[in-house]
Amino acid sequence: MKERSDRTSHKLQERNFKLNALLEVSTAINELESDETLFNHFQEILTTKLNLGRGLLLSFNSDWSVDMYFGDMPAFRVGKLVEKCSPFNRITVLNDETDVFLSRFDVIIPIFHKSSILSYLLLGDFDGEKIEVSPIIRHLPFIQTLTNLIVVAQENKRLYNESLKQVAMQRELELARKMQNMLIPNKIPERNDLDISALYKPHQVVGGDYYDFFTISKNKTVFCMADVSGKGVSAALLMSNFQAMMHAILVYDNDLEKLAVSLNERITRNANGEKFITAFISVFNHKTRKLKYVNAGHQPALLSDGKEIKELKVGCTVLGAMDVLPSIEIGSVEVTPGSNLVMFTDGICEIENEKTEEFGVSGVADIMKKFPNKDAKVIIDQIMNSTDKFKGKLDYPDDLALLSVHFLN
Repeated sequence: MKERSDRTSHKLQERNFKLNALLEVSTAINELESDETLFNHFQEILTTKLNLGRGLLLSFNSDWSVDMYFGDMPAFRVGKLVEKCSPFNRITVLNDETDVFLSRFDVIIPIFHKSSILSYLLLGDFDGEKIEVSPIIRHLPFIQTLTNLIVVAQENKRLYNESLKQVAMQRELELARKMQNMLIPNKIPERNDLDISALYKPHQVVGGDYYDFFTISKNKTVFCMADVSGKGVSAALLMSNFQAMMHAILVYDNDLEKLAVSLNERITRNANGEKFITAFISVFNHKTRKLKYVNAGHQPALLSDGKEIKELKVGCTVLGAMDVLPSIEIGSVEVTPGSNLVMFTDGICEIENEKTEEFGVSGVADIMKKFPNKDAKVIIDQIMNSTDKFKGKLDYPDDLALLSVHFLN
């Protein structure tokens, strides 16, 4: 009678221990205890309470890693361990004496979440225990429940953190998009001797391309096309800084060489060498009909008078890559009435067809040859029609920016 009473008492104690253990772990999870604290508590239950000799928890959290291990076991590499565990998709008693590592364990327990394996728990008794009387087998449902509770909680925490990151990223992209929209001019200069048209198609929510045009005096208009390396708020801030400085300097001083030096110094200082900007900046004098320009490592702008096409390449290296620009040359060309000027970013040139051939600068030049002395929008429409046909079913590889100017009488 006493023996039966002792067994009943032992079962009640065991049941209370398991309920308390699950409650403690649940409380730790709800109170957002650190992963280290949680796994230490888990290990204490397995070793001190259940008297297990060896254990290892292998989990997937963007990559496979070992979250917990205890007891005597051979050295291991995570990649090899994943290979050893991956064939097991149900609880399995291990009896493969040929595998030096797995032979140290008695049971492998795969932990699932929505049909995907998140973890593998490997457990072994102290040497000499028979598997039939092992605490692993006796407490298997409890061990499995406890492991599921911890691992799924870790997965939910990971998913929650990922969702927070995605929300933050979306907010950053939205801010960058608003900043970028503020940079793009929304008003065309009111002049009867200029016809201007532009197009911008970001490849993602926020691109790195930028175009601009503005008057700096009664007889001078600035045209600019630029591309910043990288995306997001940092790139948008850098381009915003570039725009503000360019406007401020050119209003008071039309010296493009000084402008290039100042822009390079500012970009280098602000970006710490992590980003750079390519740019084509030009100033058109309506009286003299001279276009002065500096090309800072950008795609050449194309100027067509209806007979020949000039590539405007003269300038310097990209802005922000070096503390001091090694050399700067300012280009100058005469613009006859009826001429077309087209500026674009590398997203146009890098469009590929199914033969992996690039559209290139020559593709833009071909359009300008076919449609000489046309309205600015006609040129842009024809370039886009041509690139659409050229790429076929392929996607555009990058942001697209085009600025077209038709110089009238």
